[in-house]
Amino acid sequence: WTKNPISVYAKVVQTYVDGKLLYDVDIKKKLQLRDRSERMRIIKLMSTEKNTGEKITPKPIIEKLYHCNTIYDE
Repeated sequence: WTKNPISVYAKVVQTYVDGKLLYDVDIKKKLQLRDRSERMRIIKLMSTEKNTGEKITPKPIIEKLYHCNTIYDE
């Protein structure tokens, strides 16, 4: 918390459940910047397509997906 948790002005900085980090304000900011830049990239492609008449398909960014059987180092 940024202040006393009982205060109405307090904000959550991190949330842990069963010892695992589920929320972090710094990670949230990074993800928001990533999403904003991706949104702007797609809007730019759409604008280019509209102005030139050329059909442009945005290429998705492929992220690594994990399955319950996936083994990885933390």
